[in-house]
Amino acid sequence: ETVQNYGNTDYGWIDLVRATRNSVNTAYVQLTQDAGTAAVMDVAIRAGVPEDTVGLNDNAVNVLGNASPHVIDMAHAYSTFADGGLEKEPFLVASVSAPGEEEPVFAHEVEAERVFAEDVMADTTYAMQQVVTAGSTGRRVAAALPQYSLAGKTGTSEDDRSAWFVGFSPNVVAAVALYQVGEDGSAESITPFGGFGEIVGGTVPALVWADMMEEILADRPQESFPPRANVGTQLHAEPSPTPTPTPTPTPTPTPEPSETTPPDPDPVPTPTPTPTPTPSIDASVGP
Repeated sequence: ETVQNYGNTDYGWIDLVRATRNSVNTAYVQLTQDAGTAAVMDVAIRAGVPEDTVGLNDNAVNVLGNASPHVIDMAHAYSTFADGGLEKEPFLVASVSAPGEEEPVFAHEVEAERVFAEDVMADTTYAMQQVVTAGSTGRRVAAALPQYSLAGKTGTSEDDRSAWFVGFSPNVVAAVALYQVGEDGSAESITPFGGFGEIVGGTVPALVWADMMEEILADRPQESFPPRANVGTQLHAEPSPTPTPTPTPTPTPTPEPSETTPPDPDPVPTPTPTPTPTPSIDASVGP
């Protein structure tokens, strides 16, 4: 199966931060093949996506979101990122109080499990911050909520059958998904509306998310994300520029014989030096 970027754009050599910011499919499929398709699927499960999610398979495009999780599942997974790698089961009721009682009759006990390292989550969050602050897909969120620290990711399935925006502040996670269901109950391409020529994650879902979060964050203290940690090592460096060729030295001319020095009866001609070839680099360019 051939994987292409949105609009068939070729981004050349880029790092994963830019690949996240611009939703570069080919870079992430290549990463999945390098890391192992099973490892990528395991990351989704550890974050909070149920193991029995429809379409969650061990294949090279699972990183692009070809599974069908529920909206609560994606909010669950992103809450793991937002909380620095601590996974917690979602719940609906935090506590129940009875009239006249000081202590609640029920209080949910949160059990957290560390599933990712904090520094890895700091870098993950940094990449998703770029979607909002510098990316083309999340620009509507940044325009609506410029005063907040936010991170998130757009998502659009093939043929625009679904459109997502899932994101978080340092203390709140929210998920928005848009579908259009046909008469037979199957998902179909979303009919454009609201003045948009195409419904993708960065259009209506991003605007709904921003409107919702503006109300949610209004009465909450503003917090900041942890700084980028820069974990890991660089495995595939960008090709170095072509080096400057080494100049060929000018040979010293053979002196003419003087009157006091008899000439060589059979002089050996001075060879013309072979110029040093310009070195070249054989490198492929691709995401």
